[in-house]
Formats: sequence, C-alpha cells, structure tokens
Amino acid sequence: MTKVLVLDAEEKSALSIIQSLGRRNIEVITGSYSKYLTGMLSRYSSGHFIYSNPFINYYKFIKDLKRFLTENEIFAVFTVSDSTSVILSKYKKDLESLGVKIAVEDWSNFIKTYDKQITLKIAKDLKLQIPKTFSINTLDKIEDLKNQFEFPLVIKPRSKSYWDKKGVLHMTKVTQKNYAISFNDLKSKYSQFVRNNPYIDNFYPLIQSFIKGKIYDTVLLAKRGEIITFFQNIRKRTYPSKGGAYTLAKSIEENQEMYIFAKKLIKEINWTGPAMVEFIRNEDDKKFYLMEINGRYWGSTPLTVKSGINIPLLHYLQLKNIEIKNPPTNYKKDLKLRWLIPGDFLWLLEKLSNREYKAIYPFMKSFFDSKHAILSLKDPLPTIGALIHMISLFKDVISGNRKLTGEIS
Repeated sequence: MTKVLVLDAEEKSALSIIQSLGRRNIEVITGSYSKYLTGMLSRYSSGHFIYSNPFINYYKFIKDLKRFLTENEIFAVFTVSDSTSVILSKYKKDLESLGVKIAVEDWSNFIKTYDKQITLKIAKDLKLQIPKTFSINTLDKIEDLKNQFEFPLVIKPRSKSYWDKKGVLHMTKVTQKNYAISFNDLKSKYSQFVRNNPYIDNFYPLIQSFIKGKIYDTVLLAKRGEIITFFQNIRKRTYPSKGGAYTLAKSIEENQEMYIFAKKLIKEINWTGPAMVEFIRNEDDKKFYLMEINGRYWGSTPLTVKSGINIPLLHYLQLKNIEIKNPPTNYKKDLKLRWLIPGDFLWLLEKLSNREYKAIYPFMKSFFDSKHAILSLKDPLPTIGALIHMISLFKDVISGNRKLTGEIS
C-alpha cells in the first residue's frame, strides 16, 4: 500500500486531505509538532510523525523531516500551511533526492504566489484588475508618493510569514492596525510596522487602496498552466472581519469572470498543483479585483471536497502520473461550511466587543443550516484535537507569543 505523509495535521484543511485519501484506502501518516491535535486523532491516521515546531526553528524541522523520510518509505508529502509550504518548496529538490514526491510547486514558481508584489505585477502585466498598489523600498518614498494617495489605504505585508536568521517564524496579518485614514496616519503606522518587524529586511509592505466588498475564492488543480478542475465560494464570515480567514463559506454558481481571471494567471505562471486565487468584489463597480494567490491548500478545502470536487484525491493521482479522465466539474451550490472552533467563536467575540449584538442570530442559525469543517460523527476524535489546539493557541496569546488575530510575536 502506498503511504503518504500529511503535515500540519492541526489544520482543518490537512484533516480534509487525511480523510479524503484515507477513505480511498491510501495509508496516511499524520505529522504535527504535537501528538494530540486535530488530524492526528483521525480514524484515517495510520501513524504519527512528531517534528520540531517549524514556527520555532525551521532548521530543526527540516532535519527531523529528512530523518523521517530516510527511515520510512513514503510516496508523497502533503502540506497545507503557509510556513511548511514555503519551507518544502525551498527544499524540494533536496527532499526529493530521498525518493519522495513533495506535493508543493517548485520554488521558482511558488515565489510568484508567495510574494504579493510579484503576483500583482504579473496580474498588472496581464491587464487584470488589481487594487491600486504602491511598492516602496525606503520609508522616504512615502513622502514622494504623498500626492498620489487616496484614503483609506491598507498596509499589506508582501507575504504572511517571515523567518529571522535564527530560523524563528514570524506571522503577519492584515488587522485594523493596517488601515490608514490620513497621510500622517499612514506614515505613523507604516513606520511602526517596519520597526516592529525588523526581520522583513527589504521586504517592505505594499500600500494598497481599500476596496469595500465580499471576498470570493476560485480554487483549483492545475497541470503545467492548464486548469484541470475548479471550485468557487464566497466567504460569508471572516476573522478578523476585515480580510481574515473564513469562518463561514458558501459554494456559489460558476462565475466566468473570476474563472477567466484565474485561468490567465495560472497559465502565465505555468502552475502545477493546487492553488487558491482570492478576489474581492467591489461594492461600487461590481468587478472582481485580485487580492492574492495562495500556492497551497486553502482553509476551506473541506467545503471543496464536501461539494463534490475532491482536489486532494485528484492531486494524489497527479503525483502518481495517473491520467485524470473526465475530472469533476459540477459541484453542489449554496452549500455552507462553518469553521466553528475557534474561528466562528472568535468572529462572534469580535462582533460582541463592537456591540454588534445582531450577530448572535446568524451565529446560532449556522448550527442548523451549515456543514462543519471538523465536527463529524463518522470521525469524532479530531474535534477533541481541535479543542486541544485551541487551548494551546490561547495559552500562546496569554503568554504574549501570539496575538488573538493569529500573528506570531
């Protein structure tokens, strides 16, 4: 039987891969930095691999991974998080010399999705719609651009994760502190961001116009720039509310404008593997604007699978060089998926802290009209793992190692 290793087993998207492959009698080894986390407790996990936390020291993580792959016969390694996807892409050639498939795109392509500045330049060259974006390499440049700014603006990191020279990971997210309503506010917040994140080196954050609207995703599997299959959803609720991960998502009818947009980008990058193309639909002109491309599995992978597009299985077949005949194209529409623990609870907490008490009704309603990313009677133990993971994250918040919005200090 072919064995695969799924890393980041604490993530809901990893659990979806574990279940998708396990149901097809593919032996799945689950990996994480702790034994009792979400996917590690799945009935479809046939074994565990505990590794050094890549957030604390990615050098040790790679060393552990190499040792495990040397000692075990593994066909492929799947990964879902931003951090491990970057690491595996950078070390892909080295790891594949051990006789294993690394289910992440080559670094020369991956960086085109990892670095938003590169992504947006590709889209701009293709004459695709993007928010008005300013790239700077010194703080003085802000003064030079003063007359071109129209507020409000968003200070947007070029990537979600950065490592310092010690191998420690630092995560950055767009929160309320990233929004500027005036030139002085922009200067102050931009300078503060650079001071607080010295590890970014010359990766100065972008300055981007603020677009009000809902976030939509086109997720897909591609081979050498051609889309094999795709799926689309809208994020009904997110945490943080402004630009965060979904806590409630819904599958939608196929939108050709988004699909053609994504198709051009994937072709230009010559992408192979899974990817998510994120858009925002402008409330004013009703057009879709590119926000970013995630060159990895996405948080709403369970929704994709439950709707009928089993991208993890198709990706596995792709790695096996098995021809995918008649890939699925139709999927269930208007299916809702909820990430309850801790995502939707945090969404509700944020709303209540802002005295938006009307949020209680849709929060309660979702218990009756939505599927769940983790909760399952057929595979119940991952829910316990998710609770353990949540407690661990809150301990990090209390100790000051992590912010409530998810950023690692």
